[in-house]
Amino acid sequence: MDEREMKEWLELGLKFHGHVCGGMPLGFRAGLLARETLGVEREPNSRLVALAETGEYHLAGCWVDGIMLATGCTYGKGNIHKLFFGKWAVTLVDPGRSRAIRVSVRNDALEQAFNSPFLKQRLAGVPPSEIDQNLARAQFDSVAAAPNDRLFQVSAPFNFEWKSPETTFAVQRCAQCGEITVTRHMRVNAEGKAVCAACLHSPFDYPEDLVVTRGPEGCCWPTPDKT
Repeated sequence: MDEREMKEWLELGLKFHGHVCGGMPLGFRAGLLARETLGVEREPNSRLVALAETGEYHLAGCWVDGIMLATGCTYGKGNIHKLFFGKWAVTLVDPGRSRAIRVSVRNDALEQAFNSPFLKQRLAGVPPSEIDQNLARAQFDSVAAAPNDRLFQVSAPFNFEWKSPETTFAVQRCAQCGEITVTRHMRVNAEGKAVCAACLHSPFDYPEDLVVTRGPEGCCWPTPDKT
C-alpha cells in the first residue's frame, strides 16, 4: 500500500473512529501487516477471522477499530473476536488454508507511547477528543509513519484450524413482546411459550448459555503461536 492510499484509509478510519489518537492507526498498521504477510486481501465477506487479544475498557483498545478497517473483519460480520488477554496483538486466520499469522506490538513501542504527552493526558482521565489536537495528531502521524520493524513483531505463518459457526436465517416472533428474534436465541418460559432472552431475563442478567463472545475462562479456540 503506497503512502497516498495509506493516508486515504487512515482518514476514513478517523471518520469512523471518532477522534485522533495513536491506537487506531496502530491497529490499522498491524492488520495490514498481518494481511500482507499472510498473503490475503481485505475480506469482503466472512472468510477471514481476526482474533484481537484486547479486552473491554482496554487502554488504547482503539486499535481494534484499525484492525477492522485494515482486514475487513468486523463485528457486524461476526469474524472478529476479542480474546480478553489484555494485550496488543492480533492473529489473522485464513480458515480456507488453515493458516494464520500473529502480529504483536513491540514492548518498546508501547512503552514509548505510554510516555507520550498524549497518553499522559489520557492516563490523567482527559477524554481523547478534549486533548490538544496538536498532541493527538503528533501521536497519530508518528504511528502512521514509523517503519513496521519499529512497531511490530511478526510470527511466521503457522497452522491454525478454524471452523466458524454456521450463519442462521431461522427467525420467529417472541410470544411476549412480538419482536422477530433469531430462533436459536429463543427460550421457553414457565408457561411453555417461546420468548426472546430480553423477555425471559433482564438484559443486565444475561444468561451465560447465550453469551457468544467468550472470555478466556470459556474460550476453546487454539492459542495463537507466539513464535
